This record gives sequence, C-alpha cells and structure tokens, in this order.
Amino acid sequence: IPLSATAGTDLDNLNRWRVQLGLPSIDAKGMSETKETVSIGGVEASMFDLLGKDPNSDRPTRILAAISRTAESTWFFKMIGPDELVAGEKSSFLQFLESFSFPGTFAPSSDASVADQDPSVQPQGIGGASSLPSWIIPGSWQEQPPTSMLLAKFAVEDSDLGKVGITVSAFPGDVGGLLANV
Repeated sequence: IPLSATAGTDLDNLNRWRVQLGLPSIDAKGMSETKETVSIGGVEASMFDLLGKDPNSDRPTRILAAISRTAESTWFFKMIGPDELVAGEKSSFLQFLESFSFPGTFAPSSDASVADQDPSVQPQGIGGASSLPSWIIPGSWQEQPPTSMLLAKFAVEDSDLGKVGITVSAFPGDVGGLLANV
C-alpha cells in the first residue's frame, strides 16, 4: 500500500524497531556501524540485525529488517520473532531477498540458484503479473494473509522456540531516507 513520506526516514524506522526491542535510539553513526549490505533481487540494499527483548515476555527477540530503494518505491522486508528461531532462519531470509524480483524484472523461476540450493523452495509471487514482484518462498515458511500496508506475510513456527513473522511492504518514494528508517 503506497504511503507518503510520513513513513519516516531510515533512522526513524531503525529507532522505531529498536524501541520495539527495548533498545536505546542511535544516531546516524550508530546506524552506519550496524548496517549490513545485502542483495535484494540483485539490487544492493541495507539490512539491520537487531537483538533485544520482547517487552511483553522479556524473551530475547530478534528483528532482521532490509530496506531497498528503487526510483519509484521503498521496499521493507522484516522478520521478527524469538532470537534463536530468527537467527536460524537468517540464511532463508537472505535467500528470499536474493530471489525477489522487483516489478518488471526477471521472474525467480528463471534463476534456479536458490532452488538448486534448497529443492523445497517454490517460486511464488502475486498474480503472476510482471507489474508485481515475485520471489521464492523458503520451504520452512508458511504463507499468511497479508494485513494492511503489507504486500506479503509469512510465518515460521517452532513448538519450542515460538513464531517468527516475515513481512514485505512497499511505499512510494524514499519515505524519509535510509538513515531515518533504520
């Protein structure tokens, strides 16, 4: 769902995620020290790996959040859940990011690299139209109905560790910049 620039800057969003985990806010220097460079569909993007506590349970909780900017939109990819479970799904999250095809780009079925590494993954997408993104869903992820402001939603559940949520959202423009969103 397109939103205006009121979605905030990258630093605003990073600090919002940090607050979710009971962590103090950081400045631009702190953001650059925690930023990882990842590939989302062959496009360089920023990712943040945050570890804190769920304020409701005091349980160690991790957020993986990636931000990619195109000329038309800002894309957010977020995984949140119990620390051990999110840490265990990080490589699947990175494979998902790499398999992502921005609207109007190649379809994931033409790039077998992720499927070659894990035959349980299946090419997916929204409606199969080239104006919409597509991706490969890791085998351990369960597709969920998206809620408002989400393009896609997935979950991973473990009876001992809990549940991880993964979301994809896109907004027009740079929604305030990388620094504020982180």
